Formats: sequence, structure tokens, C-alpha cells
Amino acid sequence: MLRPSDQRVTVIPRQPPLSMSLAAVAVMVLGGMFLRSYAQNGPPPFVFLSTDELAAVVGTEAAASTIVSQALASRFRYPFSKKATTVVASQIPEAWLPAISGVRFQRLTDEAAREHLQHCGWVLYVHAFTLPDADTVNITVAERNQCGASGIDLRFTRSRDGWQQDPNGVGGGFASVTGHCACQ
Repeated sequence: MLRPSDQRVTVIPRQPPLSMSLAAVAVMVLGGMFLRSYAQNGPPPFVFLSTDELAAVVGTEAAASTIVSQALASRFRYPFSKKATTVVASQIPEAWLPAISGVRFQRLTDEAAREHLQHCGWVLYVHAFTLPDADTVNITVAERNQCGASGIDLRFTRSRDGWQQDPNGVGGGFASVTGHCACQ
């Protein structure tokens, strides 16, 4: 088992970033959230980190579970969060899902999640998970469909009480939409 003290590990998404090869990109800052409007290109193909890859970053499944669960819960503090949310079962085990009043998680297989996206559905997932040092994790929780994506960036630090969200950490978020999309 890989331990953070043995080696620094960074897992990044296996998908390219949203394309910025357009003539015009509008960027607005609204309450710490960046909004990018893309006129031609939609989100890249849906590829996600596995449970094993997330656990490898912090050394144990228990640590990954704590961080992912807290990050998902943070996502639902925002008023735009949905009350029924689809996640990828192979990335987020049921035990990792936070108990949030009024929120229902639907776990789909990899193929069912890709099919859900093809039919304009939304999927919530861990987009990025990095370990800049042995006691710090940066995580991006995103939700996307064929027309766009949005997400939050959070930082967690390890203390003697375990992994906790750092109130002075990365923070912020992003949103992107495609100008020409059939999904409504």
C-alpha cells in the first residue's frame, strides 16, 4: 500500500481540459466562480478517476472516503445544487456518499453513466484529486452533461484529528457552457 510519506502522488483527470481554441471566450467572476462560455466546443469525453486511483493519492481508502464525502457535502451547500444527483458507482462507493437531508444519490455503472450523459443527463464526479504535500489534498468536484460543467475546488489538510476541509484553502469554482447544445 502506498503511503503519502513514501512518495508524492498526483492523479489528474485522464481527459483533456475543455477546449479554449475559440475566437471569443467570455470570462466572468461571480462570487469566486468563473464562468466560461464556449461558442463551438462542448466538454471532452467523460473519463473519471477510479476508487483505487483516489485511494492511492492519500494512501488509504478510508482517507479518500473521508475527503470525497466531505467534498461532496460541500458541493451541496450551494443553492444551485440538485436534489437528485447521479454519480459513477465505480468512482464513489455507496459508503462514501454523505447523508444530506433532501438529497438522493443515484449510482450508475460506468456504461450507464456515459449513456446518461448522451441523453443530456448530469453526472457528479471527482474531476481532480492531488496531493501537493503529505498533509494536503486538493480536490475538484464537478458536475457535467453534454452542454457544460461546473464544479468546486477545495483543499483538505491532515491533522491529528484526520482530514478536514481547510477554510483557508484553495476554494473557488468554475462553470462552462457550450453555445450550441441540443440539451435544455
